[in-house]
Amino acid sequence: MNLLLPTEVLEKNPILKKVWDARTIGYLFSFGLLRGKKINGSCRVDERDVMHIFKLRFNGATSYYK
Repeated sequence: MNLLLPTEVLEKNPILKKVWDARTIGYLFSFGLLRGKKINGSCRVDERDVMHIFKLRFNGATSYYK
């Protein structure tokens, strides 16, 4: 599991910037949709989980882990 700050996830995947911001990724983590770790005033999330939810939402893919 590769844990990154939401801003780092956005930097590595520029397509996400068109739709989401760091706050949105933080909300996904707080709702329990992403694996990660809570840190001081922020969080670290699994990049693969973020991409999985993004692809499910916008591409209708059934599985990102193929």
